[in-house]
Amino acid sequence: MCADTKAPFFECEDLALHILSHIECSLSLRRVAATCRALRTLLSSQASSAIRANAWLDVSTPLMAAAVLRHAPAGERVRVRAGTTLQGEIVISQPLHIVCEAGVRLNGRLH
Repeated sequence: MCADTKAPFFECEDLALHILSHIECSLSLRRVAATCRALRTLLSSQASSAIRANAWLDVSTPLMAAAVLRHAPAGERVRVRAGTTLQGEIVISQPLHIVCEAGVRLNGRLH
């Protein structure tokens, strides 16, 4: 609970963490961190480790999936949604955690 009711929400750590816990997209979390130094500090703290651990980068279209797999930062958690078809040769140059839902098709190679 924030003692100073006039303080911005991100200065009330419990409230800010609660709001951030509803963001499940890792890209969105990175964008939030890029907008404000206080939020970046909060998101890089131990208190937000569960929020970061539960965030995934969801992809649901072939073009988006290929681009994400090629350019995602090392350690990113990527979920490829059902019905997505990956085409061609996709080179992944950094370690990623990739989960494909049932129904994802690969017409080509991942390496």
